[in-house]
Amino acid sequence: MLCRSAGNQIGCHLTDIVEILRLPGDLLRGEARHDGYLGTLSHRAQVIPVFSIASLLGTTTRIEEGNACVLLFREGRQLFGAVVDALEEVTRCQPFGPPEEKMLRRPETGAFVPLFDLQTEIAITALDTGIALP
Repeated sequence: MLCRSAGNQIGCHLTDIVEILRLPGDLLRGEARHDGYLGTLSHRAQVIPVFSIASLLGTTTRIEEGNACVLLFREGRQLFGAVVDALEEVTRCQPFGPPEEKMLRRPETGAFVPLFDLQTEIAITALDTGIALP
């Protein structure tokens, strides 16, 4: 799936995403910490830590109401949220280059898109911030 964060197009594995939610207003007005943590949201009787992909990429952005979404994914039994500015499209992409380069290639256009690995990037950040993983 292709998303936009801080003006950059990024790719996420659709199979990693459990659910997509609108960004709640209280998180929309919040500022991300240096580690990308925005706050929490309550969904289906679970408290979910939410992170800003833009902050994790080292940039800042003003999140626009109505377009921003929270991508939910699961690590063990815990759900995590990743905020993107906008969803663009669901399309097939192929891994390109060595895995550590985290690049995808769109076969129909040949365009390269950076891969944002939700499970790796946010799980590592969550551990660094002291959020317990099961």
